[in-house]
Amino acid sequence: MAKKYKTKTQTARALQWTGLNANEAQAFCPKLIVMPNKSGPKKGMWEAQLETRIGIMDVNIGDWMVEVSHGDFFVFDLETFKNTYEVA
Repeated sequence: MAKKYKTKTQTARALQWTGLNANEAQAFCPKLIVMPNKSGPKKGMWEAQLETRIGIMDVNIGDWMVEVSHGDFFVFDLETFKNTYEVA
């Protein structure tokens, strides 16, 4: 479930990508592109890319998709997200 998170200066909605939550992630972020992973160790999971205003970003398992303003999304790796945001 998408929750609210905040930095010292802003509050943002965020959702962590698991590779299994494609429907939830697409409902949260309409510009998310998901593709089935048909081979390798992640077979049966989904791969994802996010269309942002600066280009297409890969979304890796464990990454966070953050809505920084109305409809403007970015991808943060787990470490950057943990160092930047806290639950609001």
